[in-house]
Amino acid sequence: TMSFLFNTWNATTTPFSTIVKQAQEAGYTEPDPREDLNGMDVARKVVIAAREAGWTSMELSDVTVESLVPTALENCSLDDFWKEFPQYDAALAERAANAAQEGKVLRFVGAVHVTTKSATVQLQALPSTHAFAGLTGADNIVQVETKRYGPSGGSTPLVIRGPGAGADVTAAGVLGDLVALANAK
Repeated sequence: TMSFLFNTWNATTTPFSTIVKQAQEAGYTEPDPREDLNGMDVARKVVIAAREAGWTSMELSDVTVESLVPTALENCSLDDFWKEFPQYDAALAERAANAAQEGKVLRFVGAVHVTTKSATVQLQALPSTHAFAGLTGADNIVQVETKRYGPSGGSTPLVIRGPGAGADVTAAGVLGDLVALANAK
């Protein structure tokens, strides 16, 4: 969801709240988009990635999360959220403009640093040459840096990229999970 929002928004002059509404209408967000904008969905994925990478004691509370939901809109009705959310477009547009002046784009990034035992979910200004900057549409990306892959290994990071939303991808994921459950019995 967040990938779609920032992949789409950086390429247009449309207000961010409009992109969020379009994403909701296309079925890319939760019915209440605050569930995506608060960063907790990405944080849950960060926890899964960290555990798979060997940080087995990682908990959701270990992740530092930047929510894009304004504090004043966290607990209001969904109707009130949609009425008030556009007034926050200017602040986010300013962040995007500042990034653009430096040749960067905004991306919502979840990161796990196993060696330092830190995990973050935040909006970052990334160079236009960064792998995340070239994403389009609903594509997602994972970048892995190790001793052999990435700057410390003298090479480029390992990058995995592909569709992250849409009916086909979701249906394939659900079907795969059902097959795995059936085979486990």
